[in-house]
Amino acid sequence: RATCLGSAFHELARLMVETGHAPCERRVSVVAASYGVSRRDRARLDAALARWERSDIRSEALSHACVRAEVPFFCRVDSPHGRYLEGAIYLLATDAGSDDALLVDYKTGDHGLTLGQIRERHEMQARFYAFVLRQQGWRHVTCAFVCVELSDELGQPVVTRYEFGCPSSTKLVA
Repeated sequence: RATCLGSAFHELARLMVETGHAPCERRVSVVAASYGVSRRDRARLDAALARWERSDIRSEALSHACVRAEVPFFCRVDSPHGRYLEGAIYLLATDAGSDDALLVDYKTGDHGLTLGQIRERHEMQARFYAFVLRQQGWRHVTCAFVCVELSDELGQPVVTRYEFGCPSSTKLVA
């Protein structure tokens, strides 16, 4: 299935947040097997984990005092599909006494897309996450969508950032 690699990556990234370090080979193998990652896709998983582990965006997130994985949310929305929405934020990094929040969302896939297409693809999700966090009191929200399978010219994962400050000063940054 197409979601096997992504699910395994998310589980291992959650573990990295909770433990502060990369999982051992045995743990990666157990998680990969439990999610049905094929032998062919195991190399993709290993490369994505290595890229994430050494990334500047991971270091940036870990520089915050409070770094949490899989932060649940539940909020009221006006939608023809229902009144409430729930989910989880993959990684949320904050500091005591600050009203800034860094949200990291991991993306597997996105192969063959330009930076503009990646930005456009994830913009609505970023706006929703900012809405959720701003309702919880965060005044400045940075949403960083990390394409862990794609490398930039420096070998870093491709990161698309969306900055949300005051309602009148929202900007999108690649």
